[in-house]
Amino acid sequence: MGHTSPSGSTKVVVRPGEPSSPDSQHIAYYGSVHKVGDELWMWYLGQGEQEDWFQRVCFAKSIDGYSWEKLALALVSYQGNKNNNLIDLSQASYHVQSLVVFYDPNVAESDRRFKMAFQSPKYNHDIFVAFSPDGINWTESRNNPVGRYLEIGGGTRFNGTYYLTGQSFDHPNPARQLITYVSDDFEHWDDSFCIGLNRGDPLYSAYGLNSGKQVHLGAALWNRGNVIIGFYGKWDGYPSNDRRLASMDLGIAVTNDGLHYREPIRNFPIVSAAEDGWAAPPIGDPRVKYPALMQGQGFENIGDKTLFWYGPWPEQKSSGVRVASWKRDQLSYFQVLVIGDHSPRKGRSEKSYVTSAPINLEGKKYSFS
Repeated sequence: MGHTSPSGSTKVVVRPGEPSSPDSQHIAYYGSVHKVGDELWMWYLGQGEQEDWFQRVCFAKSIDGYSWEKLALALVSYQGNKNNNLIDLSQASYHVQSLVVFYDPNVAESDRRFKMAFQSPKYNHDIFVAFSPDGINWTESRNNPVGRYLEIGGGTRFNGTYYLTGQSFDHPNPARQLITYVSDDFEHWDDSFCIGLNRGDPLYSAYGLNSGKQVHLGAALWNRGNVIIGFYGKWDGYPSNDRRLASMDLGIAVTNDGLHYREPIRNFPIVSAAEDGWAAPPIGDPRVKYPALMQGQGFENIGDKTLFWYGPWPEQKSSGVRVASWKRDQLSYFQVLVIGDHSPRKGRSEKSYVTSAPINLEGKKYSFS
């Protein structure tokens, strides 16, 4: 249920840039959105033209979540020009495959108000981290790498602990599952991890890596205080194990401890790829040919809307960052069903009541009317 225009098309909010810009070829939104003051800040991945899969971290700002400005940061030279929106993460000298930005304006160390966990083949896809005072000038940790192999999909801080979700094939059953690593200080991540959501389809073991129901790149996380909401890639593979025949809506799962997830409605597509305006890659492209989406780390309540940013998968020229919207804090619905005799009864009306939390009547009687 993506946000749509009057014509019914999907709302693309960040498009690939002009020729010679660092995001002219495609955009991969394996990034983050945070509200900083009165603005929304976005970190996303862009690739320029005539490059062999080399994604750099780009930056944009917005007020309403729909109209985004790519600022000329003048930090990194790209094709001999610094007039671009590249952040300074080691001068964009290596490919970044995914990242999650954390923002904490109240930390004592002002140079660590922004924290980034990222994945790069340069570092064998282990967990690497960096810190920034302003979100655009970054310094890598001297302790890198700080964790084991992880294709990062999302993260949050919950009860004083940092959580990173993603996928890894470093476990006995290498099917794509939601796994979580934890850290108390962001620089030392436990070697052990928790498998928090396994869709458990036996097709994987029978037919191969790309078959069956799996969880793609963990989940984007929204910490709501007593519950964390996660949007994950609902990978549905074909029994032939042909990756091109996989499809991927975005599913929803929740957790109360940051480790163990459950689906409120099993296999429910909270954002449907088929209704997104997704376009197949060009003829001859060996990647997927059925609708598929990638989640990004970014949820915000803006006015009377809840917004979530995401992108099409795989990355291609027509891709861009998109936004889905709901009425504020209404990612679900509730319906009461009256079970039993539904025939009209003279002088009696059927009513249903719901208790969402225990009510202490302190010994007093109460009747519904």
